[in-house]
Amino acid sequence: MFEDKGDPELTGVQIQLLRQVVISCREFFENPNNKAARFKATQAIETLNGYDPEVIEAVAKETDSPYLLKLVVHLEKAYREDYGDDRVCVCGHPYHRHFDGYEDNAAVGCKYCRCSTFREDPEATRIDREARAKRAAEEGKE
Repeated sequence: MFEDKGDPELTGVQIQLLRQVVISCREFFENPNNKAARFKATQAIETLNGYDPEVIEAVAKETDSPYLLKLVVHLEKAYREDYGDDRVCVCGHPYHRHFDGYEDNAAVGCKYCRCSTFREDPEATRIDREARAKRAAEEGKE
């Protein structure tokens, strides 16, 4: 039978739950624009937390599905427009310089040094913002 990370065999209820997850996901794959199918699939996938991916795959094979369903989690760093381009990294360069504007703002690391991850320097950001405000105020007086 199916095993969950070395634990004893899954109960009939657990297997039935996994089958329902597979069915919900299949319905969504067949109708990707259907909001109800998307919602059901999302809820179903959330129930998979903690199950071994091999168990999910084995149950999917048992459902007579024409597709092999795999749960894939993909995290990707992306440019955040509302974060603030004036924030300064510990490398001394602004936030937006850590992304490639010609490649859909891919997170490529700093363009001016070897800094690969933006980590804000709050003090430098504060100083930079104060300097910008001062320049703006001086330009407004003239």
